[in-house]
Amino acid sequence: MSSSIVNGTLQAAVLNATSNILAQVIKAYREDTVLTLDFVRIFQFVLFTILNCPPNMLWQDYLERQFPRFTPIEPKRDRQLKRDDISASSDQRLDVGNTLKKFLIDQTLGAAVNTVIFVAVMGGFKGLNVAEIAQEVQRNFWPITVAGLKVWPLFSLLAFTVIPVDRRVLAGSLVGVGWSIYLSLVAAG
Repeated sequence: MSSSIVNGTLQAAVLNATSNILAQVIKAYREDTVLTLDFVRIFQFVLFTILNCPPNMLWQDYLERQFPRFTPIEPKRDRQLKRDDISASSDQRLDVGNTLKKFLIDQTLGAAVNTVIFVAVMGGFKGLNVAEIAQEVQRNFWPITVAGLKVWPLFSLLAFTVIPVDRRVLAGSLVGVGWSIYLSLVAAG
């Protein structure tokens, strides 16, 4: 496994552990109860992140390879040079079409798969059987998906246009601190 995947996964795990702790603090505050950290739940979120982050990094790499953010600008011909002499230029421009393709694929297929995996794994951590996990997916898929539409489309547009592919998962994890607090609260029931 590449060092960028290992580093990104470790950073995401720390951020998700922090998110889960914050979610537990918020829940205790809302319920006006004494805070008792649930280390099993923290461990579950960290384990989920360690398992889920590498495939998501590979997903981002795949999307970038299939739909590069930048395309080269055709070099301009110098009228004083022969037709075969084209000035070497490394200028690139944002490929809007590729960005939209990545955005749509990530926000539909990517979001759906990640939501189902999250709900299913958290159900498994709770000891649910397959039928109960299927019910959890049916119950939570749309609420989580709709809530995600308030956060992830804007982030994805920014990520696909200005954040280098090797930093997207870390940037997503930073934005995801708030998102993970929400997911922690959902997973807690």
